[in-house]
Amino acid sequence: MAKDILFISTNYMKQNSVINDNVDDQYLIPNIVKAQDLYLEPILGTDLYQKLRSDITAGSVTGAYKTLVDNHVQKTVREWALYEATISLNYKYTNKSISLKSSDNSAPAENSEIVYLREQIRNTAEYYSERMTKYLCANESSFPEYRSNADSDDIRPNSASDNFFNGLSLEPDYMTRKNRYNGSIGYYNEPDCDDC
Repeated sequence: MAKDILFISTNYMKQNSVINDNVDDQYLIPNIVKAQDLYLEPILGTDLYQKLRSDITAGSVTGAYKTLVDNHVQKTVREWALYEATISLNYKYTNKSISLKSSDNSAPAENSEIVYLREQIRNTAEYYSERMTKYLCANESSFPEYRSNADSDDIRPNSASDNFFNGLSLEPDYMTRKNRYNGSIGYYNEPDCDDC
């Protein structure tokens, strides 16, 4: 099985987040990989994601790509990895059960506290995701791979609005539109907007 390429190291994550230095790397690496797969690739698109992955593997990230990685990719991956790690660091998965971690000097967080904490981390991660998307849109000419996903299996880049989770709307779609557009009932074509 191919080894996962990490866009950030576990040391970077510990030095630039609230993760304690004593957290074992084996608990962070799966969350970094998950953050890259679930959140980073949809922002970059498959072609740019693969380009950066290759450059990181070869140790040849330079120019505009280095700026992108240093100023945007690393921060975004860090926050999404922290978001994903919040659950797994609180629980221990064993062959007997899933148990809540505890120690002599501390008590595990309550579920409501974890939910609140994750929501705050998600807000920060979404901010960095949107910031990276806007940066890519403003500098498309520096990243030809950004919009070049031709293969039907490729993931195309998100628009800036796709970087935020806005919850669920339980209102029927036509009611929302009716209220917004002075009583006109039925579906309409929303105005086109840029992907960015």
